[in-house]
Amino acid sequence: MSIDEIRKFLRERDLEAVPITTPPAGTLADFMSWSPENTAGVAFLGGNFPEGVTQIIATGCTADTIKFSDAFAACQTVELSNSNAVNLTIPASTATLILNGVSQPSALNCTFPAGLQQLSLSGSFYTSLPALPDGLEQLDVSACPLLGIIAAFPAALISLTCDNITWDHLPSLAGTQLQILQAANTGLVALPALPATLTQLSFDGSPLTTVPTVPAATTNINASNCAWDSGMVDSFLAQLVTNGALNGNVSIDGTNDAPSAAGVSSANTLQSRGWVVTTN
Repeated sequence: MSIDEIRKFLRERDLEAVPITTPPAGTLADFMSWSPENTAGVAFLGGNFPEGVTQIIATGCTADTIKFSDAFAACQTVELSNSNAVNLTIPASTATLILNGVSQPSALNCTFPAGLQQLSLSGSFYTSLPALPDGLEQLDVSACPLLGIIAAFPAALISLTCDNITWDHLPSLAGTQLQILQAANTGLVALPALPATLTQLSFDGSPLTTVPTVPAATTNINASNCAWDSGMVDSFLAQLVTNGALNGNVSIDGTNDAPSAAGVSSANTLQSRGWVVTTN
C-alpha cells in the first residue's frame, strides 16, 4: 500500500493522523508521531486496527507507560525510540524490539515476548533489564551509560554489541552461539572465555590488561588502542599464528606499542596466509 493509498484510507474513515491526547485506558498512550508508510494499514492508534499489521514505528512518545491493543496479534517489529518508554506491554508476537535513545533513567519494566529475536537499546538510559528470552539472537546495548551488567546471556545469542559502556567485565558467554562481539571503548579489563563460534571481535579502545584467548574461527579482529606493550602485542599475534586460520584481518595499532622482532615475524607469517595485519 502506497503512502497516498494509506492517506485515502484514513480520510475515508475520518481518521487522519490526529494526535491522541486522552486515549482510553489500555490503548497506545500519547503517541507524538508515527510512520504510516512503515505501519501498513494502521487506521487509528488506540482504536480499531485492521488485521495483519506487522510493524509499528512510533518514535518520540512522551508517556512512560505504553500499552498495545490486543489487535496487534501479527505485529513483528515495534520501535519506540527517542521516547520515555519504561513501562511496556509488548505484543506477544514481537520478534524485533527497538528502544534506542530512551531518555528516561529507569529500569525497563516489561516481560519480553518469548519469541523476541532482536533487541536494540542503543543510547538509552535504562538502569536494568528484565530477564532476556531464551531465543534472543541479537542484542545491542551500546552507549547505555546507566545500564548495570546483565546477569546472563541466552544460549541463542549470535550478536552482542556493547560499545561505549562502562562495564568492567562481561557475563559468561559459555553456551552461547555468539558469532559477533563488538565491545569498543568500554571499561572492560578482560574478556570471558570466547565461544568457538566467534568470527568477529572488536575491543578497540577497551583497557584490557590481559590478552584474550581467541578462537580459531575468529578472523576479523580490532584490537587497537588498548595501550598494550610490545609483549602483549607479540603474544596476541603469535596466538593467531598458532590458530592457523587463513585470510583474516587484524588491527592492533593506535595506542598499542609496536611489536618486537618476534611480533613482526608473526605478522609476516599471517600475511603469508592471506591476512591483513595493521600494527604500529
